[in-house]
Amino acid sequence: MHPLLLECCRPRPNYTEIHRLSAASQDWTALAGVATSYRLAPLFFWGLQHACTDLVPPGVLAELRRHFDEHTRKHLLFSADLHRILDFLRAGGIQAIPFKGAALAWSIYLVPGLRPMSDVDLFISEHDLRAAIRLFEENGYKRQFSGVDIRFLSGAVNLAQPNGATKIDLHWRLAPDYFRAVDSAAFLSRTVQLDIGGRPAAGFCPEDSLILLCAHGGKHGWRSPLWICDVARLIDASPLDWDSIFSRAEENDMSRVILLGVYLAENLFGAKAPLEVSNRATRDGAIPRLGSWAQEILERDSQPRIIELLRFRQSILESSRDRLRLLRSYLSPRPADWYRFHIPVGLFPLYYLAKPVRLAGKWRRRLYSKRA
Repeated sequence: MHPLLLECCRPRPNYTEIHRLSAASQDWTALAGVATSYRLAPLFFWGLQHACTDLVPPGVLAELRRHFDEHTRKHLLFSADLHRILDFLRAGGIQAIPFKGAALAWSIYLVPGLRPMSDVDLFISEHDLRAAIRLFEENGYKRQFSGVDIRFLSGAVNLAQPNGATKIDLHWRLAPDYFRAVDSAAFLSRTVQLDIGGRPAAGFCPEDSLILLCAHGGKHGWRSPLWICDVARLIDASPLDWDSIFSRAEENDMSRVILLGVYLAENLFGAKAPLEVSNRATRDGAIPRLGSWAQEILERDSQPRIIELLRFRQSILESSRDRLRLLRSYLSPRPADWYRFHIPVGLFPLYYLAKPVRLAGKWRRRLYSKRA
């Protein structure tokens, strides 16, 4: 990634350095395009606006400002809708916890418009799931895969209003079971109060948020620099209890997952973790190698291949038991299996035998299309 873009996205950007880097010859249109594709355009605009508006072509700066204004408006609209949702769920006796986009934007970014979001993520207990879906439907939301049994979904159901104004990801699992430190019940026992759009809302404590962010990034191969930026901002904004974080991580064989997230946040966005934490990351020889792999994916700006992502996930997991859980997750039935086979739900275990058949056919078609 370009040094100027990285400097603008740091939790504490050096405006003198931004001005120096901006004074060099730049392909501003291409650089703004990269910032936009990475979902870093608001942060890029913020850094340039505070350091060197005289050096940026007016058209480029105006386009970056448009992105910032757009995300600011979106946050205000989403926040109003979020509180309306929390109110009707609360009235139905259901506690919902906002996390990721909205919670991060209002709690660890200087202004919420700096952190893009496209939907609202909510966590509820699994025993409240059907009641929550019913309440959403009564309030005009439509469920994606409405005819598909919940067992085909990977811990979250997608809901949207008919006009598409707000999309909801309703989670009853926070992470796959191979990330054992993400304990939903324990997370709920440690919630804190956040200010989202001027109103209070429950949120996960900073230590649990860091574990969750690192698990999410690890699951997806850290293919978005915005996720790394979130980790950097959280480290900068919160006095974290690192002993508690690593006590839970070590107990559940997740230290490498956390250390990789911290390593990337330090190396890309200048996060300042305690020296002891940084030293732990460099002592694990796998961390620099995995960090280089993740940065290579970022530079490619493309989705990692399935086999590539599987190897990465296997590498960040520390126990054989969790690696077996990872492999099992690849065989778990998904909506595509239901649509393909229509086996009665009462015979659900048969989907575990049918899925490899569907995947083999899919990969065979891809292979033939490449040869053609």
